[in-house]
Amino acid sequence: MSIKGTLDTVSLPDVMQLLASGEKTGKLELKRSHETCVIYFCEGKIVYCISINAKYALSKYLFGLGALDESQMNQILEIKEKENLQEEKIILDRFKVPGLKLSKASAVRTKEIIFDMFHWISGEFAFFEGDFIQETTPELRVDMELFSIIMEGSRRLDEWSRIRKLIPSPREVFITKKDMTLSTTDFTREEWQILSALDGKTSLEDIRIRLGMDEFTICRTMYALKLANVVQKVQNVTDTFSIVKKKQKRYGKNFKKYFAAVIVLMGGFLIFHYSYGFLQTSGLNKNQTEKNSGQPVSVSDTTLPTVKKPMTEPTIPASPSVISNKGHQYQVGINGKEKKSVQVQNGKKRININTASSDELETLPGIGKSFALRIIEYRTKHGLFRKPEEIVNVKGIGEVTYRRLRDYITVGEE
Repeated sequence: MSIKGTLDTVSLPDVMQLLASGEKTGKLELKRSHETCVIYFCEGKIVYCISINAKYALSKYLFGLGALDESQMNQILEIKEKENLQEEKIILDRFKVPGLKLSKASAVRTKEIIFDMFHWISGEFAFFEGDFIQETTPELRVDMELFSIIMEGSRRLDEWSRIRKLIPSPREVFITKKDMTLSTTDFTREEWQILSALDGKTSLEDIRIRLGMDEFTICRTMYALKLANVVQKVQNVTDTFSIVKKKQKRYGKNFKKYFAAVIVLMGGFLIFHYSYGFLQTSGLNKNQTEKNSGQPVSVSDTTLPTVKKPMTEPTIPASPSVISNKGHQYQVGINGKEKKSVQVQNGKKRININTASSDELETLPGIGKSFALRIIEYRTKHGLFRKPEEIVNVKGIGEVTYRRLRDYITVGEE
């Protein structure tokens, strides 16, 4: 016999009550979005329960019971990632855990999984009748009466509605009030354990794992302490310890390497950012460098050398070329008419992109050697620029570059 349905039409307690009254043997599969749980039954009793949710990892419960330490938990996670093995198999094969601790951890985990599923208001379920006991792990089997689980789960549902008003999430962080004088005689054992662990930084979830408590127990205890005005919530606290632990579990020993790689990448980006800005503005000092190295300089240099006018004018070549005279650069055409590459328009010095040499073009912001050669190549093939904005026709120069150049370029008489 098989039973299938959805939890929005039939609640989980009702399904379980039906299986208990019929003393069924089989397995009940429950699915909700990306979460899957399986409960195994034998003659109406729960014998095993498993969930793919990492929240219910067996190692967490064993850690809370003191059967595993933190280094062993990290070893289990590392083996699980490398060898792709089930956590239960790793613990049973490679770690010596007392049988009593295993049974207790399995029982606590089973109850917590089932009680949490009582909150599911949507999802699918399917019961398959038959003997599936071979799918379970003998050392982790339990023997639980369904009716007692249903009664306890229903009671918890009623209490949760009140608890959530003061403790909305186990990620909350609390601290004892400063004016409180605490005495062990004033609190129960559970209350004193929790109060001793409160430090204003660690969340209830981390305290729960450390103490080996289930979520309901720690939240119910904190609810009572909050009503008694013994503790107060810490506002706007990021549980750094939990975040680091989560990252360490996810990345294992490589966590530090990943973190270092991110820092190096960020540093490289900053160096590139400032270097690129420096290169864009370095063209402003290019003329001074050229002057010191003995190369021709343009009139944009504010301290031009005084040179005597030669007795004879320079010979005009038969083809266009660049010659130097009085420290100025001129583009000389076949007709012998001089065209200045640097002109002053409206009080601003501008480079004539129709006559400027490669070196002059490189003084423009954002224009390097390759772009300067492309500009010269373009005007050689297609003729002179008729207006400055036509520079966007040069390959690699777009609107953004033009907006940066428009105050520094001209095409001659406009």
